[in-house]
Amino acid sequence: MLRELQETNAALQDVRDLLRQQVKEITFLKNTVMECDACGERSRGDGDGVAGEREEMGRQKQIQRAEDRPGAKEKKTEVDRDGEIG
Repeated sequence: MLRELQETNAALQDVRDLLRQQVKEITFLKNTVMECDACGERSRGDGDGVAGEREEMGRQKQIQRAEDRPGAKEKKTEVDRDGEIG
């Protein structure tokens, strides 16, 4: 009977280790999705919803940074749909 309990404990330890690994993987996936939501990559290009608003705000910030650079006042700078300054 003691041996059976030891085997059961070993099996439960394996299950616990597997669950911990799954929690780590799920947390990683959740964080990845949250990062995509925060920067708007998931709905990039469609320009609607909260992600689209964030994307537009990001473009506006890039324009502002470009305008704040020395010498930028002589040259008007725009940001294209891909977020590149040109």
